[in-house]
Amino acid sequence: MPGPLDDSSTAPYYLQIVGNIRYDIDSGKLREGDKLPSEKQLCDLYHVSRVTVRHALDELAEAGYLEKRRGKGTYVKSARDMVLMHPRVDIDVISFTGACQRSGMEPGAIEIEVTRVVPNEDECAFFGIDEDQKVLSVKRVRTADGVRIMYEDNRFAPTGFEFLETTPPSGGSLYRLIEEHTGKIPHMVGSCMLTSNRAAGDMVTHLQVPAGEPLFVLEANYCDADGAPMYMGKQVIIGARYSFAL
Repeated sequence: MPGPLDDSSTAPYYLQIVGNIRYDIDSGKLREGDKLPSEKQLCDLYHVSRVTVRHALDELAEAGYLEKRRGKGTYVKSARDMVLMHPRVDIDVISFTGACQRSGMEPGAIEIEVTRVVPNEDECAFFGIDEDQKVLSVKRVRTADGVRIMYEDNRFAPTGFEFLETTPPSGGSLYRLIEEHTGKIPHMVGSCMLTSNRAAGDMVTHLQVPAGEPLFVLEANYCDADGAPMYMGKQVIIGARYSFAL
């Protein structure tokens, strides 16, 4: 397990611990049935309070990663993907451009590619389509004052969003471009999923961070006011450069 946490990160200490332990499990360093260090040992390792350590362990236990055995300690339960689900009412859903403007920063975007891709099972179910109806994938990196903050891969319904293939978003705002062309505003539906991860592969290049950099992955679905599906959004966010107010 890594040592002391990153004081310069905006990610809360408990979430940094969650990411560190999850990384050890996903990488195979910790295996199912392995016993974790005691709470006191974790406090000493991370230089945090017992309350913080317990918060992190509780999150991992709720997600199915860990199992607390009364009087025996905490053990690795499963190496499955951790999913933290928040009802949409828990999160103030605004565009990245709006978040930048609230913080007094200049929003920007680096376009990576706009392509048609074969939908996966979840996308077929959400859009109500067959596999032969390709969805529109819009990939880009969002910046604030020129600094890379997050990578986006938004998957749009097969029809109704063709303008995204030829018209770059003005100022980087997809929300604004969608409203201009469709007269509709996206609204989050259902629950969003927040997971932790580490930078590897393309994310190292796209976000220009070291391999292993802590990341958040936020996934949510969006419909118009009438409930018609618009897009499925995935954001990979540098934990040290973005914070969530829940």
